[in-house]
Amino acid sequence: SHYPEARADVFRCTWTRSGDRSVVYVAGEVDLATAHLIVDHVAAALLDHSPWVVVDLRQVTFLDSAGVDALLAARDLAVAAGGALRIAGPGPLVLKVLRLTEVDLQFYPYRPIAEARTPTRR
Repeated sequence: SHYPEARADVFRCTWTRSGDRSVVYVAGEVDLATAHLIVDHVAAALLDHSPWVVVDLRQVTFLDSAGVDALLAARDLAVAAGGALRIAGPGPLVLKVLRLTEVDLQFYPYRPIAEARTPTRR
């Protein structure tokens, strides 16, 4: 777990370098109050490291339409920078929201996070 000591519902977001990609780790509840922080972290990763971004959603416990909008905005930033954004490890709740909003396939989700760390570009 990237955030072993924190409560499951508390939002946390950080990013790190992983080879030729940046990985943005998101945990807790992603809603109107927190979703913009995903975009901020993706923007920071794009400026500092790589236009190839993976958003790790394994520890997300809630995602609403603001979270979906943030993921789409972050993806648009990555594409504008000449790269791409993919998601990794979305749980059943996150996948359900993405499918209901019909954006799941726009992110080409990686199931295990290890796949996302493979330096293959699409």
